[in-house]
Formats: sequence, C-alpha cells, structure tokens
Amino acid sequence: MKRVLKWSVPVDDRRHMMGAGRVLHATCQNHYDVIQVWTEETGEKVDRVEAQVFGTGYTYPDDGVAVATVPVKFGTHDLVWHVIVFPDTKRSDW
Repeated sequence: MKRVLKWSVPVDDRRHMMGAGRVLHATCQNHYDVIQVWTEETGEKVDRVEAQVFGTGYTYPDDGVAVATVPVKFGTHDLVWHVIVFPDTKRSDW
C-alpha cells in the first residue's frame, strides 16, 4: 500500500527530516522561506531522511543528492531553492 505525504523544509541553513520516498512535487506554498515536498511512501512505517535547502550557487556536501528545484518570487527578487537529501541519514524509526 502507498500514500503521499507532505513535508515542510525551512530555508534556514539546517537539516530537517522528511520522507525518504520518491519526491513527487516540491513548491513554495505560503512563505518564500519554507519549501513543501510531497513524497510517495510505502508500508506502515515511513522511512525518513535529512534534507536541507540550498540556494543556487551555494555549495553542499558531496554526500548530498539534489531531488527538487523550486523557483520563488520574493518581492522584486527571483530566488531558486534546491532541496538536497542526505541518503546516509535514512532512518526507519517513525
């Protein structure tokens, strides 16, 4: 059995937990500094992984994997955020 779950990943230079399943969509719904990510999860327990948002041009650790890109309009500025996950942090404790 599968389900789709929504996760919020703030743009704050820190890692946050989100589902480890396949990323279906990512967007910025209400605030320019929080990215919402929808993942497809299977099973009763949800595997989670650490994720962090980086801006275009910023470096991120070699063990990170880019899974989504989200363009955002902030006033007169056009920003582009990238959701990076760290597969080695996968946990099955939820």
